[in-house]
Amino acid sequence: PPEIAALREIDIDPETVARIDAAVAAVRSAPDSASAWLELGMVYHANSFYGPAVTSYEQAAALAPDQARTHYLLGIGRSRNGDVVGAVSPVATAVALSPAEPTFLWRLGWLQLEAGDLPAAAKTFDAVLADDPRSQAALVGRARVALQVGRPEDAVRDLEAAADVSARNSGYIHQLLASAYQR
Repeated sequence: PPEIAALREIDIDPETVARIDAAVAAVRSAPDSASAWLELGMVYHANSFYGPAVTSYEQAAALAPDQARTHYLLGIGRSRNGDVVGAVSPVATAVALSPAEPTFLWRLGWLQLEAGDLPAAAKTFDAVLADDPRSQAALVGRARVALQVGRPEDAVRDLEAAADVSARNSGYIHQLLASAYQR
């Protein structure tokens, strides 16, 4: 497993070091355990050590390739580690393994959007909205695609619908809405 010797040189609290040590020990005692590797990845991830988290998730995914959550977390870890393009494939795998999980699908759309694959992102957001027409995440994502491809009227429609869903993210939605109106 990724070593924590370098982490000891960083000023982190002893409780975090203890959690990481325990997770590393679990992997050392059961190196073929996908769940031990997944737990180690989540401990790293929760403490913003995304590089070691990705390494741990990759090992967990190799040991249990049928676990959607592991692929999803691998994608999120890669994204947080700055590899948005590399994040798309594992999240797409998570969607294929667990198509009924809406979070996986809308997150895939956002990663596709961030990676610059606008047609794929639009298609993914449409799929989310086919199942849940009030998905604020998908409405905002589809609006961002519309803004980037020069369809501000579509963005306005989706952003107004997203604002009606919930007050959550209202500042961001209204900022995008102002941009869409200006265009």
